[in-house]
Amino acid sequence: FLSANGRYGLKELLEWSKSCDNLLLINPDNPSGNIVSRSDVITLLDSMKASGKKLVLDESFIDFCDIPKSSVFDQAVLDQYPNLILVKSISKSYGVPGARLGVLACSDEAVIASVRKGLSIWNINSFGEYFLQIIGKYRKEYEKACERIIEERRRFVRELESLGWLQVLPSQANYVMCRIETGCSARKLAEELLSVHNLYIKDLTGKKGVEGDRWIRLAVRDTADNDRLIAVLRSAGKQIR
Repeated sequence: FLSANGRYGLKELLEWSKSCDNLLLINPDNPSGNIVSRSDVITLLDSMKASGKKLVLDESFIDFCDIPKSSVFDQAVLDQYPNLILVKSISKSYGVPGARLGVLACSDEAVIASVRKGLSIWNINSFGEYFLQIIGKYRKEYEKACERIIEERRRFVRELESLGWLQVLPSQANYVMCRIETGCSARKLAEELLSVHNLYIKDLTGKKGVEGDRWIRLAVRDTADNDRLIAVLRSAGKQIR
């Protein structure tokens, strides 16, 4: 799915939509952090609606996007496009993976009925239910936390680029995809960081749509954790260049 520079947009999506019954779009994308603008998503929805196709849109990482009004998660859009099935994982953005929380929204009642039919009777535990009850109280704190991650991502990207041996793709998520520009493979680097420094990075070798064995994904954490990773990568770079 990645072009030479790791990007894709409306042109590619429209082309892909012609050869499938329905289309799944993760926006921002995982693992590249690529973002498709709201206006382009609307154009895609118009095209797919005309051809009777559905777009499954995953906006699990959209809260880390620094482009205003990127999400299409609003009632007006859902009402206008019954061919839109929007999903979002709450656990990813709020950092509570154990809660296993998410949401699906669609104005097609048949789709909602089908999903509900497939759910277990007890599809949420008491911890998840309590989390949903109190989540609204901390909305402002959550938005500030997302802003801090966005700012730290910008700094983190600059530091990664300064290493001189990583191609760093622009990202609108809380992770960054990079290509190793030396003879070192992603697996070798990942194993070295884990065994010697107890640092885990994602080796993307073999992931569908990712070509070659040089791509890695790095999580955007807090400043201290990111600086530790940068220091280790800077040291490692002297050995693998």
